Amino acid sequence: MLKLLRNFALAGLLLAGIMKLLAWWAVGGDVQRVVTALAPYAQIKYDGVSTGLDGSVSLDKVSVDVGHHVYRADRVVFEAPSLFWLFGHAFMGGDALPAQFSVSAEGLKLPPLSWLDPQLFDPVTFVPFAAAGCGSGFGEADYRRMGVNVAAPSQRLDYRYDTDQHTLNLQLVLNAPGFSRLDFEADLKKFEPSAIASLAMWDKVHVDQISTTYTDQDFLAKRNQFCAQRVNSPTPQQFIERHIAAAQELLKAKRVEPSNELVQLYRTLAEKGGRASLLSLPSAGFVVAAVHGAPEELLRQLNVTARYQDKPPIMFRLAFTPAPEPPQPEAVPTPTSAAPAPSTAVAAVPMPAASSGTAAAANPPAATPTPAPPPAKPIAATTGTAAAPVSVTDKSVPATAAVASVPLSSPAPAEKATPPKPVHSLDHSLDQDEARLSSITPPLALPKRDVKPTLTPLGPSEEKPPAGSLLASIWKPSVLETLPDVENPERNYDVVDYARLGSLLGRYVQVVTEGGKKIGGRVLGVDETGVRLQVNREGGTVTFVVVKTRVQEIRLPHY
Repeated sequence: MLKLLRNFALAGLLLAGIMKLLAWWAVGGDVQRVVTALAPYAQIKYDGVSTGLDGSVSLDKVSVDVGHHVYRADRVVFEAPSLFWLFGHAFMGGDALPAQFSVSAEGLKLPPLSWLDPQLFDPVTFVPFAAAGCGSGFGEADYRRMGVNVAAPSQRLDYRYDTDQHTLNLQLVLNAPGFSRLDFEADLKKFEPSAIASLAMWDKVHVDQISTTYTDQDFLAKRNQFCAQRVNSPTPQQFIERHIAAAQELLKAKRVEPSNELVQLYRTLAEKGGRASLLSLPSAGFVVAAVHGAPEELLRQLNVTARYQDKPPIMFRLAFTPAPEPPQPEAVPTPTSAAPAPSTAVAAVPMPAASSGTAAAANPPAATPTPAPPPAKPIAATTGTAAAPVSVTDKSVPATAAVASVPLSSPAPAEKATPPKPVHSLDHSLDQDEARLSSITPPLALPKRDVKPTLTPLGPSEEKPPAGSLLASIWKPSVLETLPDVENPERNYDVVDYARLGSLLGRYVQVVTEGGKKIGGRVLGVDETGVRLQVNREGGTVTFVVVKTRVQEIRLPHY
């Protein structure tokens, strides 16, 4: 009989070993397949895989890289419903989630997160306002002086889905031995695991209730005693008042002001320790997608109450102060110019002519005279003592544009003729009012025209006048040129089709909506209803959904 029992025991051990070895082989390949499928969203690495006969899968030395934020854990355990479910998932494949499972982590280390301020919530000890009013913070030496036995924190998530009621129950436990424990629980309705990647499904999921419980593990009393000595407060009670004032200043910096009832509840927790809880019973129309709304409206729809131990609950009221408006740039005074405004009159500009007296030159359009170039030879007729005025008229110029009528003359054969002055210089022997021609000022620029102007050609000249002078502009028949249109700079992005977004998961894109608004973020998911983006905001990141019907253009920046 004993020999028979021994044989049964050996056969059982052998069968268990074979099952475990088979599970290790099957689950190892299945885990690698899951890691490959999640590669567009997260880079997952681990050192080893082990399985248990209870359906558990353990991963050692795990690191998860999500958006350049690396999460590390000494050990992550996935608890499936049974070992046979693991075999079915490994051999049959599929992405369906089991009706219930658990995930736990040991030695989890979070990276610095822009949206999580450790002064408001310590991600290691799970204590709110841990060191407020007590200096720069706490180290391991400070915890030893407090008498706190520091142990590795642990996290556990339980997933329970009711296929008949289409309801999901989530329970999350964050435990930091010697400091605190946080228990979260949420009930969701109209949840479909098969459509978990669909944006339309999350727009319909209703939050039935959310509860949070904070339990102090005698850390607050030790903290108060230690900090009272550090900041030289006579009693721990006086430090508590200092601590609460510092916590309110931290909230004020985030533009949040708690009600007096909430401050009193937190004061009781800081003095006596114990347990405090929050309960949210959202309105009937509240869905998960509404969490991206304004904080005032979100808090109103969540309908949150708070309580200490078993005392009557109070309303969880917060006031959100508006963000300060950016300073407006000061108006820069426009300097007044002595030059008169452009006129629409016809400007008669006299050209230099040689005579026995003096030679006149036109006043330049600019208010400040420019340095004179070398004297230019005057344009003159080849014969005769005077030439008839030649009119340079652009018939295509509108009536509001100025047209210059330039009389040309030849120098008189006089020995004492005064050399002509550059056309842009000012003869100070003339009266200033006449020289400025204040009532007729040439326009600063001609309007752009589609029709080429018709010009009357001028007489020949001996050589080209200096550049920049008025003579240079009429040296030969030409049309007035306008500056070419500035071409758009080369764009630094590619326009992609909506159908291509499925291959750009994890990439940064810019979505232009029908109203011209530009929304940039990383692609988290896409379907026929819309695209889900991870958008950077001040203080962290949020998930933003753009409906497909509103998408006008999708841009993929060059890197």
